Order: sequence, then C-alpha cells, then structure tokens
Amino acid sequence: LGSFAVQTRLEVAKSYGLALDMPYWLGIYDVDTYENGIHGLPIRWDTGEKIWEGLIGRPATYGCAMLDDIQAKELFDLSFLGMPVYIVD
Repeated sequence: LGSFAVQTRLEVAKSYGLALDMPYWLGIYDVDTYENGIHGLPIRWDTGEKIWEGLIGRPATYGCAMLDDIQAKELFDLSFLGMPVYIVD
C-alpha cells in the first residue's frame, strides 16, 4: 500500500532468480537488489507455461501486483515513466 511512480517499463521483464518472464512490466519500487511492480501472468522458462492464472487478485507473487495479460497490456500501453501509482486496500 502506498504511493509510487513507474520507474521501469519493459514489454518483458526477466526474473533470473525465479526463471520467469513477466510480461508488460511496470517497475514501481526497489527491494534490496531487485524491483517489484505490476505485470501480467508470469511465464516459466523451462516449460513456457503461464503460472498463477487462477490467483489474480490473491497473494501469489513475491511482492508484485499481477493482472491478467489483457489488463496488463492495457495498463502498459497507457503508462509512462514517472506515472503516479497508488496501491490501496
């Protein structure tokens, strides 16, 4: 929860630690040496499978907000660096 700003925009972000691609990445805050943000459904590198599809709106990620891919792309297309982001309960 809080006020943030888009600091990174990537069509696909890579999580080397988790071996995942995260489509439509909007990075909004740093945690130690990595960044958390908003993204579409993660894709496993080993299988190409989208994961956590049934968990949208529930705690499933490691600190990110996860949207379905359609919503994530819509938000990504409207976003810009520095855009305010407000996370509310």
